[in-house]
Parts: sequence; C-alpha cells; structure tokens
Amino acid sequence: MRWPAFRRRVIIVILLALLLDQAVKFAVEMWLPFQEAVHVVPMLALYRTYNYGVAFSMLSGLEGWLIVTLRLFVVAFVAWLWRQTPKE
Repeated sequence: MRWPAFRRRVIIVILLALLLDQAVKFAVEMWLPFQEAVHVVPMLALYRTYNYGVAFSMLSGLEGWLIVTLRLFVVAFVAWLWRQTPKE
C-alpha cells in the first residue's frame, strides 16, 4: 500500500471517529436524562453526568486557554513523533 493512500485512510478513520463521537455526545445531551439511570439490560445502565476537570479533576483549577495550549502541544509532539518514525 502506498504511503499517501494509507495516510488518507488514516485521516478518514480519524474523521469518522470524531463524527461518531460528536453524534453520541449530541444524542446523550438530547435524550439521556441528567443524573438518572437508564437501564439498558439487567446488568447495564447509562448515567449522564459531567466531569468539569481534566483526568478526574486533577487540573480543574487551570484556565481554559492553558488546557487548550497543553493539548495543542501534545498533539504537535505526537505529530512530530509520527513524522520521525521511519517509513517502511
């Protein structure tokens, strides 16, 4: 498989995952009641709640722009590592 074709497929998979993630979040906001259990099967219930921090509120005291900046640095670092990986 050629590298550009592989990269295109990876980008398409990532975009589809992002779209699915946003669709599920929208569905939860629209139809799942807040802080009420919705039983799906006898051993599984869905429960809508919110986590206002990052990683179980470890960074909840930080400003929003700082968290976004940290995320951008992480994404840039991972992209840099990906580009440094030898191509086979």
